[in-house]
Amino acid sequence: MRWFWLICLSAGALEDIKCRAVSGKLLAVCGLAGMAAAWSGGLGTHVPGLSAGMAVLAVSGLTRGAVGAGDGLFLLASAWYLTAAEVWLFLAGGLVVSWVWSAAVILKKIFAGNNFRKITLPFLVCLWPVGVWIVAR
Repeated sequence: MRWFWLICLSAGALEDIKCRAVSGKLLAVCGLAGMAAAWSGGLGTHVPGLSAGMAVLAVSGLTRGAVGAGDGLFLLASAWYLTAAEVWLFLAGGLVVSWVWSAAVILKKIFAGNNFRKITLPFLVCLWPVGVWIVAR
């Protein structure tokens, strides 16, 4: 099932690049398939991981959407495939990747003399390398 989750992450990352949004259908399919698999294997190791997605959804609400709700919803779906520790590792790794990427973009804009205030980054793309690592290890 982790490979299915990685396919969902890849599709979501591509959508995030193209549209700056993640399809509700993709989130629903990913979440429901993961929930069904987690239900058959036991929910105990998965439910605590939902807190990472809820935290990102709370930040999304507090920032009035500056942090995308789709990112939080994908983390909620991810909790059905990963343990709680893996979900938090997934989020932390994605934050590190996004920090490095955004620092590089901002420095490039500063050196070019351009304004960098309205730059947005697709966060699922930042999560993708971490997701590949989690599945491959």
